[in-house]
Amino acid sequence: MASRRRGTAVRTTLTLALGALLLAGCDTASGVADPVATPVPDAVVQDGVTCPLPENGTGTPTPTLPEAGRVPDGFTAVAAVECPVNATVTDADGLWSVVEEVRYSGDLTRLLAALSEPDDALPPNVACAAYAELVPPLWLVDARGRAILAHWPLDECSHTKAGVAGALHDLTVASRKTTKVRLITPRAALDAACETGWKLEPPSSHATTAPPDAPSTAVDAVRVCRYDVDPAQEIDIADGTPIAVGTFSSGGELVGDDVARALALPGEGPLAPSCTTEPTRFAVLLPVLGEDTGNPVWVELDGCRRTWTEESTPRTAPPSCSRSWPADPCPATPPRRAA
Repeated sequence: MASRRRGTAVRTTLTLALGALLLAGCDTASGVADPVATPVPDAVVQDGVTCPLPENGTGTPTPTLPEAGRVPDGFTAVAAVECPVNATVTDADGLWSVVEEVRYSGDLTRLLAALSEPDDALPPNVACAAYAELVPPLWLVDARGRAILAHWPLDECSHTKAGVAGALHDLTVASRKTTKVRLITPRAALDAACETGWKLEPPSSHATTAPPDAPSTAVDAVRVCRYDVDPAQEIDIADGTPIAVGTFSSGGELVGDDVARALALPGEGPLAPSCTTEPTRFAVLLPVLGEDTGNPVWVELDGCRRTWTEESTPRTAPPSCSRSWPADPCPATPPRRAA
């Protein structure tokens, strides 16, 4: 249900903690219990602007921001500073999470008017779309460098009104300060289009011993992503079977004849014997179909050295699969000749 609260503390936490929009249809809310919007107090003047670091997985941004509020009497803003949410940059090292401070200059009349609008009360039996917004912290700065954290006025569904965003769009971006915080995806993983981490999903208990279907002719290539198992990330599941998790080490792409050979791996070798040796490295094969990827093929590069899909029983991978991909593609054996 869309929240009927107008408290800015709740608003700030919701704004900064969520990493994506969560769309969930509509909800009908009664306004009987909250017929009038709660007034928003004036913001407390701070020594300067603070843009929070990306949240660290706890849902709490750092540092903690002050309460957002209205522009107090006597505070004369000369600029606005926005702190974009979930900002990233890409450079030679890869994809980074960053803290950005975007400073706007120009005539602030329209922005100040939009910020002064009251929050709307929730009328009875209104249908509200239930989603969470990613609203960036917005500061107003005076000539002395002091700042206040501004409250974005809310409509009857507790969603931000359009006026503030529109007013910011009409201002001039005077400067943009970007500070790198954490490397999200190394350049090698970006270039190989591989995830930085992957779970080594154990074979399904419902898998069949029959070889999987022949690879589709629609497959353009096979993406190869190689991972080193990180014991610290091992996942324990209910039945006691641990799931290994790997971190990206190298990647590449197989094309031509190697496509069919790679996708045939789970159906060509003998059924794998019982084995409990944990791998220290594995690879994931992803069929590339235009802009999409198909179901993965897992290959243990050491340990039991098995290969399987989500629907097939593990089979023994050929010896060439113990090599490092893609410098030494696996498999390297020639295709079978017709009888």
